[in-house]
Amino acid sequence: MFVCRQNLILTCGATHGLQMILTTILHPNGVIFVEEATYMIALDVLKQFSGMKIVTGLFTNIVSDGPLLMYSSSRRSC
Repeated sequence: MFVCRQNLILTCGATHGLQMILTTILHPNGVIFVEEATYMIALDVLKQFSGMKIVTGLFTNIVSDGPLLMYSSSRRSC
């Protein structure tokens, strides 16, 4: 898969990446769906954003062509 340099974000780990997504991409009053078995620090990070609604559960019936937060583009030029 080809990715343009300007589309990459360097993080200092999973927690930092999660926090960057929460502060830059998601709406402050959004809804976040989280599997019951998840990254142990994720729920603590999510609780810092009091306006967001956190829904936990077993999401076995979700149909997707791939990861739900995947950015894809057919363009190869940067």
